[in-house]
Formats: sequence, C-alpha cells, structure tokens
Amino acid sequence: MLYELRIYTIYEGRMDAIQDRFKEHTFRIFTRLGMKVVNFWIDASNQNKLYYVMEFKDM
Repeated sequence: MLYELRIYTIYEGRMDAIQDRFKEHTFRIFTRLGMKVVNFWIDASNQNKLYYVMEFKDM
C-alpha cells in the first residue's frame, strides 16, 4: 500500500463550509473514482488546516 498525506490551508471562517463540502460531495467523488480516504482531521492547535490520508494499492 501507498499512503499520501494531503494538507490544505483553509481561509479564515471557511472551515465549516469545507468540511461540509467534503462530507456532502468530495468523499462521494473519491469513492466513484476508486480513491480511499483512510483518515481525515482538522488541526487541533486552531490553525486553519485540513488533513487527510489517501490509500492507494500501487503507483
């Protein structure tokens, strides 16, 4: 397995909208394309960062 950490810096005040977008749209698109999200979280130190890890079976 290969894992990719993705980190996005979110504009101030947009975190809720981004999380909603991921829940309502992005994860479905990833699933349709055969992409698997293994973990998803926001920064605990109040930085406007969104993190998630993608899993791929090979290159």
